[in-house]
This record gives sequence, C-alpha cells and structure tokens, in this order.
Amino acid sequence: MFDPQILLTTVLGSGAVVAAAGYVLRKYFDRILDIRMSTLQEQNKAILTEMSRRRAAVYDQLFDVLRTSASLVYRARNCARDISAHPAHIDRKHSRERLEGLKAYHTAIEELLYEQRALLPDSIFRNLHEMKTSLSAFILHVERYRRTKKSEGEQSEKSLEIQRDILSCFQQLDTQYAVLAEIIQKHISSDT
Repeated sequence: MFDPQILLTTVLGSGAVVAAAGYVLRKYFDRILDIRMSTLQEQNKAILTEMSRRRAAVYDQLFDVLRTSASLVYRARNCARDISAHPAHIDRKHSRERLEGLKAYHTAIEELLYEQRALLPDSIFRNLHEMKTSLSAFILHVERYRRTKKSEGEQSEKSLEIQRDILSCFQQLDTQYAVLAEIIQKHISSDT
C-alpha cells in the first residue's frame, strides 16, 4: 500500500520540476531585467549626449554673441576716438562718415541687447547697456556741438564746453570698453 520508494520518487520528481520551473523563471526575469537595464542605459546615454550637444550649442551661440559684442564695442570706441580727437572737423566728410558709423554701431549694440538678452550674462549685459547709453550721450554731444558750432562759432564758450563734454564722454567710453573687454575675456576663459 504505502510504498516509500514511490513517495520518494514523487517528492523528488515534483521538486525537480519545481526547481526547473524556478530556474527557467529566474533566467527569464534576469533576461527581462537585463534588457530593461540596457534600454535605460541607452536612454540615459542618449539624454546625456543630447544635453552635452545642447550645452555646446548654447556655448557656441554665447561665444558668437560675445565676439560680436566685443567687435561692435571696439569699432564704436574707435569711431568715437577719431571724432573726439578732432571735434572741430565734425562737418568734414570723413568725420560725418565716422559719426554715421558710430550711430550704426550704437543701433547694432542696441539690437544685440534686445535679441540676445537671454544668452548674455548679467555682468556683460549691464556693461553693454552702459556702453550703449554712453554712446547715446556721445552722439548727442557731437550733434549738439555741430549745431552750436554753426550758430555760435567754433571758439565760443559753449562750443568749447561741448568739446570738453565730448572728450569726457570718450574717456568714459574708453574706460567702459576696457572693463567690458576684460569681463568678456574672463567669461570666455572660464568656460573653456
């Protein structure tokens, strides 16, 4: 009736079947986890690659904006230097062309501030804005000098005062240019 060998065979057979099923299930779940982990690793790698690409693109854009800013400010300062060196010659063709160039640089700096505000670091934005304001003042003094020179003469007290204002504005522009150039250089060298 009760055969211990049958019982032992049944128990061992059932255990073997359960162990084999457990082993197969374990291998199946290990494989699923490996596939899932591999997929997650690939996704993370793709995300990191995309983030690096975007950072590089933003840095490239920022570099272009900084390079353009430095170029515009340098050109504007040079025009202002030429005008301030000989304000009495403001009605000559060369000086009028310089003044028109200065106005164009002023407009370009203003547009750059409007269009690239999101990219510009605050310190550079503030300095560029101050430079734009100083350029406006310089241009206004030169225009005022032209009117005063025509109405009162080149050696009038008012004309001489405006010439001093023009020179003072240029010195301020020159100082602002030096500060801005240094800030831009520091910013570029800190990001490389």
